[in-house]
Amino acid sequence: MAQFSYEDFLKKEATIKVALPENHADRISLVEQKKLLEDAIHLTLPLKFDKTDSWPMSILTVNEILSLMMYAVCYKKLEQHQKSLDILSYVQKCLENTQADISYYEDLYTRLGVMKSSALRKLKCYKESESFSRTCMNLLLENQNSSCLAYYAYDI
Repeated sequence: MAQFSYEDFLKKEATIKVALPENHADRISLVEQKKLLEDAIHLTLPLKFDKTDSWPMSILTVNEILSLMMYAVCYKKLEQHQKSLDILSYVQKCLENTQADISYYEDLYTRLGVMKSSALRKLKCYKESESFSRTCMNLLLENQNSSCLAYYAYDI
């Protein structure tokens, strides 16, 4: 039988609390979620969270990409759309600077596209939103990924 450490227990408890309905008393607040994500991101990336413009370009793992995207979601929910856009733009630049073909990250890039387009629309940057949406949709069309294309088109 596998033994769990106290940290494993806390992680499981946090996961359960995040999944609770919004009005539940034991649900983790958005600020607590943001702090948990900062701690998780900081384990592998030495980022100063208050200075997104000075974050170094790096090759991100899938876990780091997803954590940063969820971190951006926290800012979106807090109505801090510019901060959310800055984080998503950083992830986009890191993805585009990798030596791998961007189609390798197609699903992540699609999710990033949906989130970034939404943030751009919230900031009333409609032309930039349209341009980035077209780029993401062209990638999906090139790879004939109809399920991701439908997901993307539905969110637009």
